[in-house]
Amino acid sequence: MEPDIRDSVVDFVAFWSDKSEIDTSRIINWIGVQRGKFYSWRKRYGMVNDHYGRIPRDFWLDDWEREAIVAFFHEHPSEGYRRLTYMMLDAGVVGGQPLFSAACAQNCRADASLEPTALAEGHRVQTAFGAA
Repeated sequence: MEPDIRDSVVDFVAFWSDKSEIDTSRIINWIGVQRGKFYSWRKRYGMVNDHYGRIPRDFWLDDWEREAIVAFFHEHPSEGYRRLTYMMLDAGVVGGQPLFSAACAQNCRADASLEPTALAEGHRVQTAFGAA
C-alpha cells in the first residue's frame, strides 16, 4: 500500500478513536483492516516503503575483489574451489570475504576450462588388477 494512503488510514483511525471514544480495535475491525497490519502501519508511520530494497552489506564483494577472484581462478583452473580459497588467502589476493562466490557468479567452473583427460577420451586405465 502506498505510504500516503497507509498514513491517512492511521490518521483516520486515531482521529475517530479520540473523537468518539470508541476503541481503536473496533474501528480497525469496522474498516476491514487486520489488527496486526494496522499496528505495523502505525509503527512505520511517515516512512517510505523500502522494506524490499537492497541494503548494502559489509560482506558484499567490491568490483575489484570480484575481478581479482575470477582472474585468480583463471590462473589456476585445475584447482577446486576450497583449495583456491585457501590459495587466495595465502597469496593475499582477497581476504576475509566469501571468496569463491564471485567466481561462481561468473559461471567459472573448473571442469569447463580443462582439457579432456585421457580417461574422458575413452582410454583404458591400467590398474593393479589388470585393465579397467
